[in-house]
Parts: sequence; structure tokens; C-alpha cells
Amino acid sequence: MYRDPKIIILYASYGDGHLQVAKALKRRLELTGCRQVQMIDLMAAAHPVLDALTKFTYLKCSVFFPSLYGWSYQLSNKPGMAGWLTSRLHSLCIRAMRQIVKREMPDAVIQTYPMLAMSELRGRSGAAVPTFTVVTDFVYHGNWIHPETDRYFVATSDLKAAMVQGGVRSERIEVTGIPIRDSFKYRVPNESIYARYNLQPSRSYVLIMAGAYGVFTNIKKMVHQLSAIEGTELLLVCGRNETLLRRMQTDCAPLPNVRVFGYVEQIQELMSVASCIVTKAGGVTLSESLAMLLPVIIYRPVPGQEKGNADYLRQEGSALIVNDLPALKESVATIVSQRSRNKQDPFAESAPATRAAERVVSEVLRFVRNRVSQQSDMTSFHRKERHTWHETYE
Repeated sequence: MYRDPKIIILYASYGDGHLQVAKALKRRLELTGCRQVQMIDLMAAAHPVLDALTKFTYLKCSVFFPSLYGWSYQLSNKPGMAGWLTSRLHSLCIRAMRQIVKREMPDAVIQTYPMLAMSELRGRSGAAVPTFTVVTDFVYHGNWIHPETDRYFVATSDLKAAMVQGGVRSERIEVTGIPIRDSFKYRVPNESIYARYNLQPSRSYVLIMAGAYGVFTNIKKMVHQLSAIEGTELLLVCGRNETLLRRMQTDCAPLPNVRVFGYVEQIQELMSVASCIVTKAGGVTLSESLAMLLPVIIYRPVPGQEKGNADYLRQEGSALIVNDLPALKESVATIVSQRSRNKQDPFAESAPATRAAERVVSEVLRFVRNRVSQQSDMTSFHRKERHTWHETYE
């Protein structure tokens, strides 16, 4: 009989996506009977001051200096330079990772952010802990790659092909999709959701996601332009940016067709009533929107992984990219008009269940249990061998 495995899930709070992936995996592990699952924000635990500083720098750079952020992203993906930079990135938290492994003695570690401290620790110390990486973008970047990773779980077969081209063995990569919470599996707006948010089923709603930390640019102008679309109400989510929330509540007070929210934990409820979503291009939010069969408009994606995600989904016909407000207004008005004329379109029926979290957890547990079984067989072999030796030479 297998003992209950102890599993650690590593994430980072740069945005909200990595945290939500970690939550989805933890929930799925618990549903399979795993009771020893721990989530750790590794950078915050290891270097709280540096963590706060890098978050601030990341947010400001992506808003005010997007080209600089894109340049650094591309630079860190170049052969030669990538190895030097990623080695230092992965090493940042290695001391804290060593202490965690020593204290917790996990049976597996799942990494959901491209700071692969567990993989780096394995490479340096030989720690025999099964290590997995869940890639939360649709595009390849070398920061996600480390030779001491047992399995990678990726969004698409195209990303797998890019990783193989980058030197990762094919058998180490599983195409699962990006794990999201079970609540995004079905798009079923009901009366209770409309009542909870004081909405009307007869109205058309546009969901605007400014990001978990509210980093959309030109948000005031955007809201004023989109609020002019006839028969449409806006649901503006400002995330955890309290300053933006208060400012937009004041600015939007004269606009009766604009509702302003802070951070919304059950965002799938607003997605279920929306005709479309205007959003940043984080891999997790995009996966959640697609799972809800919600038309996606990506506004001015930041150079780097967001631009890569946006370009990939546009190429696949799964999202629109717009870079100016007139084009955004036109795209939103077109989608709202189409959806309002066809209330019984496929989007209003049901969304396909995404099983990414289930597939990741299944493979992780299979790998861990096979390893435990092999260790048990080896232990039994050595015990039998010692017993035979004693019988022979006594």
C-alpha cells in the first residue's frame, strides 16, 4: 500500500497566474486523496525585501518601459547569455530550497514559475527529489528549462516542439494545457450570479481585466470610449491595485453603465455573464477565458511573454490583438452586436472541460509511486541478498 506522498508546489506572486495554477494543482491533489500538499511562494520566503523590490520594478517597467522589459526578456533567451542569466536566477533561492527539502523531505516538487531552484539544487547536491515544471505560457523561453527536471507540462504541441528544438528530450514533455481551477470548466450563467452582482440578464456586459495588480495603461480613456457603446455595460476589474480602484470609482461615478471591482476571487462568475473580455496576455487568464469560451481581445500586449502569448493565440484564431482605442472600441462593439443577436450561440451553452490539472497530477503521482515501488523492490532485494549471504557463510 502506498503512503500518502508529501508534495511541495512552488509559485511566485508576480501577477496572479502562478498562484492560481498552484491552487488548481493543490486542489486536484487533495481530491485524489493527497493530504500533505504545501504551497510555497519561494522568492517571498527566501528574500522578502528583494521580492518586493523586483515586483515593484517588474510592474513599473512593464507599464512605463515596456520596450526595456521586452529587450531584457529577449536577451535572457539568447544562447550563451541565457545560460549565464538563468543559472543565477535559479540560484537565487537555492539556500532556502535546501532548507525546505531538509525540513519537509518532500516526495516531489512542482515548479510553476521559471525560477527553478529545486532543479538547481538537484544539479548541485544530487538531491533525489522528483522535480516537475508546469510552464504557464504558450511560448518558449529558456528560463523554463533545466536539465534536472523530470517532466515538463506544457500548453500546446507547438510549445513542446519548440522545447525539443531547444534541446529537451521529447519523452520529458507532456502536453496537458495550462492547469486552471475546476470552476472555469463550465460557462453557465444563472440567476444567482446576476443577482449577486446586481446585473440584468437582458444586458450585454464587457469584462475588462486590468491584471491582478491593475497595470493596464490608458485605462480611464479606455473605459470612457467603451462606455459609449450602446446597450453595453462595463465590468472593470482593477485587481489588487487599491489606488487604481479608488481612482476609477471616482472617475466612473458619472458613468451609469460602468461597474468597478477590486480583486475578484471568483472571476469565472463575471466571465460567465460577459460577451467578451478585454485583458492582458497572461497565459493563465487566457487559458481561463478560452475554457469559458469567452471571446478574447488583448489590448497592447507588453513585449516579452505577453506579446508571445498574444501572437500565438491570434495565429491560432483564438484571440484578437488591438493596439489603439478606436480599434478596441470597434472590435468590442462588433462582438457585442454578434452575441446579442445570437443569444443561443455555442458560447451560451457549455464549455469543454479542461483536464490540465488532472493530467498533471496523474503523471506526477504515477512518477512518484513508480519511484517508491522501485525503491521498495531494491530494499527487498538487498534484504534478501543479505539473508542469502548469512545463510551461505554462517
